[in-house]
Amino acid sequence: MAKGITVTEFILSRQKEQPEATGAFTSILSELTVAAKIIAQKVDKANLSDALDTIESVSS
Repeated sequence: MAKGITVTEFILSRQKEQPEATGAFTSILSELTVAAKIIAQKVDKANLSDALDTIESVSS
């Protein structure tokens, strides 16, 4: 099985390939990655909450 890499590892590896890179774009992409993970976590939590509410209302 092939070993995967994280988004951050991928971004940093690509930055190293660009000698003129300042890191500004890498910082923006890293911040967007964190924001996407936070949003995904909140969506998952909301879906779980909705599912538990549905189970509770069916049980009552």
